[in-house]
Amino acid sequence: MLRLVHYPPGHHQPKHVHGEVSLSLLLDGGLTEKVGRREVGARPGQWCHKAAGVDHATSFGPVGATTLQLVVPELSALRPGLSWRWGFDAPVTQLMWSLLGARPAASGGEWLDDLAALLAPPEEDHRVPPWWPRAHEALCDASVSIASIAADCGVHRAQLVRVTQRLAGCSPTVLRQRARLGRCLARLSSEPDLALSQVALTAGFADQAHFSRACRRWLGQAPGRWRRTWLAPHATTPVPSCAGR
Repeated sequence: MLRLVHYPPGHHQPKHVHGEVSLSLLLDGGLTEKVGRREVGARPGQWCHKAAGVDHATSFGPVGATTLQLVVPELSALRPGLSWRWGFDAPVTQLMWSLLGARPAASGGEWLDDLAALLAPPEEDHRVPPWWPRAHEALCDASVSIASIAADCGVHRAQLVRVTQRLAGCSPTVLRQRARLGRCLARLSSEPDLALSQVALTAGFADQAHFSRACRRWLGQAPGRWRRTWLAPHATTPVPSCAGR
């Protein structure tokens, strides 16, 4: 099952568990999730795998959050060692973005085996530099220059570009466009009466034409058609309780 879920600003989910395996991509907003003594603050572009039975608590930021959620029970059999993990890995992110445009069946197909392989934990944790989460968050904000972000992280601009390419699978410029598109998709699905031009401007696009081109590039369809698809009867509504993932 594939769905979009909107969480209200400041919402808190106390400790709870789910009986299904899920993979979520944070499209807009922010959240903090705690499992045991571990706590992760997530921003747009990060994904999370959560195995069934993982006891976790989640708090959402001042603007709430919008996530693309894929419930995949088969992953338990394909990759039994997976538990709870937030990641930046580009192949997983790109697969989730492809699902945003394609809406494939949630079971069956070769892509399930590919997904199980992609979710394998990295052999070396130091593959992700400690400054990357801060840089990633800043890169999603078009008001800050790439050179300034690199300086703030204490690295050369070229190194920031290389790490972004490796972890996000794209250049810093494309990462920003994807972040803007994520904000647009969140508003398209949560505010069905909002004009496309207003959605584009408030998300950071110069105009509706730029937004439409980005939507066609990443999702293979125009914004209006995408919204109609996700507002169809099988699309989801906000989840204000612990029933969400």
